Amino acid sequence: MPARPIPTLRGPPLWSVTLGTAAMTALAVIAARMAESALDPQSLSLIFVAPIVVAAIRYGFAASLAAALLGTLALNYFFVEPRYTFEVARAQDGAALALFAAMGGIVSAIAAQARADA
Repeated sequence: MPARPIPTLRGPPLWSVTLGTAAMTALAVIAARMAESALDPQSLSLIFVAPIVVAAIRYGFAASLAAALLGTLALNYFFVEPRYTFEVARAQDGAALALFAAMGGIVSAIAAQARADA
């Protein structure tokens, strides 16, 4: 009876996925910073959708959820008043962040399913 092959993990190593997801989110922060004078604050959040979709397609569902979480935290820290804190001064900003996080989860699921079907 031949020996069974040792199972291996599919896809890139965890450190690569983590670094890639964090780097994409950092690039989104830089892009949003540069676009801040031309766009209203609500439109800036759309920049953070790109890392979520790219992470889902490239790395899968878990990385995409991480990108959604990192994007939500980055939006809060860099673009929601009071800036450079994780506090939220207005209830509508808190609701917008919660909606972004929920949307990130939905986009993660859809993009990861598209990746699996491909």
